[in-house]
Amino acid sequence: MEVRGTDEEVAELFYPDDEPLANLRRVFPDLLDAQTIYTLNLPSARAPRHYISMQWMAFESPSPVMKHRDFCVLEVLARSLTSIKTPRCPDLDPSSGVVRGSMARTGCIFMEMTDAPGRLEATYFVQMDFHGSAPKAMHVHGMRQHIRAILPTVESFILIARLRDAAFLAKLVPTSARRTCHVCDLVFGAFHRRRRCRKCGDAVCTSCSSHVTFDQHLDSLKLRICTACVMHVLLPDEFPNPTRSSSHLHHDSNDDG
Repeated sequence: MEVRGTDEEVAELFYPDDEPLANLRRVFPDLLDAQTIYTLNLPSARAPRHYISMQWMAFESPSPVMKHRDFCVLEVLARSLTSIKTPRCPDLDPSSGVVRGSMARTGCIFMEMTDAPGRLEATYFVQMDFHGSAPKAMHVHGMRQHIRAILPTVESFILIARLRDAAFLAKLVPTSARRTCHVCDLVFGAFHRRRRCRKCGDAVCTSCSSHVTFDQHLDSLKLRICTACVMHVLLPDEFPNPTRSSSHLHHDSNDDG
């Protein structure tokens, strides 16, 4: 799979922080719960990506007839997972409805594409045994769902990080000043409402924009961003910047829908 971003941005996604559960959920959308059992090595100024820890993770079952699975793994930044057995992380009681699975040499590899600057070739290797009595076909289905859920979140994280660091407008273009969407030239009317992009400030239709959620400490902020701004942030060399002037995000946090 091709991902628009750099290796530094991907490393930031996997970098451990003070909220391991939130960190893992950014990568694993199907994660139910997680706990760092023991940290073997922390990143340092000399080796900023040298991180090894023992993790317990529980994942949602892909099927109502299949129990949830949990894993006790050795994790190495930036993300390689191998199951281990340790008294510190025993199997859960059968009454919990969770079956202990195992994985070996599972993780993500990101390689810079020499013929396409700003893009990465992403590969996710999975060697996983769900154990339990579920049919093998269901195990395969579960792994495929797990993979499909992970890689798209990488580019989404990069996009949100870039938008968060970019300038936003304090003053928006008055809705009365625009008759058409600045992206697709759709004429606004009774059936096509004017929206406004909080990045470039211009009028845009619903189809050419979407809400992006920015996490801010204990709260979150949802702003409408047009597709032109999204494409410029992801591929600045290929798409021009639609923003004509700038301010900071916290000056005006209201969105007009």
